[in-house]
Amino acid sequence: MGKEVTKRKILRSFLRSNRSLFSLAIIFGLFSSVLTILIPVGIAKYYDLFFGLSSQKTILFKFLPESWTDTIPHFIVVFACIITLRQLFYFMQRYTTSYLGELFVKQVREQLFEHQLKISLNVYEEKGMSKYLLRFSGDLNSIRKYLSIGIIRFGIDIVLITIAMLTMFFLNKVLVVVVMVGILCALVIVGILNKKMIAISLKLRNKKSGLLSFVNRSLLSIETIKVFNRYGITLKRFNKRSGKVFDYSMKFHFLNGLIATVIPGVLYFSLLGILIVSYLIMSKGYFAWLVSEFSFDTDQLLAYMLILITMLPVIRRLLKVSSRWKVGNISFTKLTEVLNTETEILSAEVRKFPEFDTGHLELETVTFSNNKGIKFFDDLSLNMELGKTYWIYEQDKYWQNHFIHLLLGLKTPEEGGIFINGVSSEHLGVKDLRRQMGVFSTRIPLSGSTVYECISYSKNAKKRRAAEKMLARLHKGCSNNNLLFLSDFISEQGHQLNKNQLLTLAAARCFLSRKKILIFDSLYSKKHYENYQNIMDTLKAAKKQGRTIIFLEKHTPPKNFEMYLDGIINLGKVPLEISLN
Repeated sequence: MGKEVTKRKILRSFLRSNRSLFSLAIIFGLFSSVLTILIPVGIAKYYDLFFGLSSQKTILFKFLPESWTDTIPHFIVVFACIITLRQLFYFMQRYTTSYLGELFVKQVREQLFEHQLKISLNVYEEKGMSKYLLRFSGDLNSIRKYLSIGIIRFGIDIVLITIAMLTMFFLNKVLVVVVMVGILCALVIVGILNKKMIAISLKLRNKKSGLLSFVNRSLLSIETIKVFNRYGITLKRFNKRSGKVFDYSMKFHFLNGLIATVIPGVLYFSLLGILIVSYLIMSKGYFAWLVSEFSFDTDQLLAYMLILITMLPVIRRLLKVSSRWKVGNISFTKLTEVLNTETEILSAEVRKFPEFDTGHLELETVTFSNNKGIKFFDDLSLNMELGKTYWIYEQDKYWQNHFIHLLLGLKTPEEGGIFINGVSSEHLGVKDLRRQMGVFSTRIPLSGSTVYECISYSKNAKKRRAAEKMLARLHKGCSNNNLLFLSDFISEQGHQLNKNQLLTLAAARCFLSRKKILIFDSLYSKKHYENYQNIMDTLKAAKKQGRTIIFLEKHTPPKNFEMYLDGIINLGKVPLEISLN
């Protein structure tokens, strides 16, 4: 297993590889922030010009040539340019941030799925094939918001609020204290409510996941529900789970609504506080020492109020960002758990890859039990010559699937090992190993939406013609009910195909793989199927090409079949009974 994957490493790697876009988003946000502050200040400047005032606080516009803002017509042109530029930079900042968020999710999603494909079969059997998929999209959406809102948008908002506070401080130092007190009160209240909301959010998340899991299990067993008339009990269980989801949802919405109400409420009371303090200073003569130190102009107060009103949504976002961080951290934890799950070794560790045409395939003192502790092989040793045909059987257990899994590296033995010409399969890499072994088994589900996708993973025109020829060969003499065409759509994992069709597709994907070792699971037990003889004829042709063929059955071979075999192995005998022709 490689290095541990963490949230910090994922974010650092992404931001490092996209630093130019990240910088652009920040720059666009910076310009947008400056121009956003200039809009309420500009309104105050217009008020100044309209009433013929001459406030020193309009020095904020002194960076422009005086002729640009000395008259109302000139000012209107400049103000229109400020609004246009603000909207342009705001759009670029929003689009760049959204692009980075979606790109981040795309990369994590692809990394996650690639890793899931490499996770060993044992892990899936223990934890379930689709357990995490129920939260897949929700977690990806949470980490997208963590990056776009919790990092980029948060950084831009910090810049914006800093510029706003400096501007307000420049306009009047006293009123900044009122604003800071209001923000501090809101921060404390929202912090308390957020803790409760996160706890409810976690419970709601688990309840929703449980409900989706129940729906998934129920629909997968819909036939059982219908046959045994379990509508009532299934619906009752669903409604009970649905009711719990509703209860926690309402608790969540109550707290969320409370937070959404408290934040603007406290901020609006801060605005009220500014009005009260301004009134007391200017009209009632309170805090005379403040009046002497800081003068109050009408346009100054207007600019102050407009800046604060403009900043209310920003302050609201900053106060709520902690919930984004907490939900994002939970999702990152779930994602990294999957990304840190042990995977198969795909590539070979040996410098010289062994031959699969000649030599020996050996199982040396192999012991294996399934995840329930049932032992299938105990100190099993056998030696098969490559290029030959073998019949391996045992009557007592359903062992064939586990034997296939061991040969293909899907599972590892508890003790012992598997060797190809003296090289351990553990050192070959499962991807390289499976390139040499093809499997015929109706137990292994079909993968694909069409017949062609099920039997071939290449879109090459030559491969398609080869697939057509193989189907024609396997369909020879079959009735129309059993015929399949490459473009035919099949149901999920071929559940609606009949047994002859499933047999055809299992055989076709095995032969078309052109592997040097072909393993057949319980083929002879299907001798009464219509296309059995066609499969056997194709198999005889593969034998003439020198391929290794292994039959896995539950009984001894029939007498008329022994002539095709080079060895018969009885796994039920101790010591191992091996008959060679």
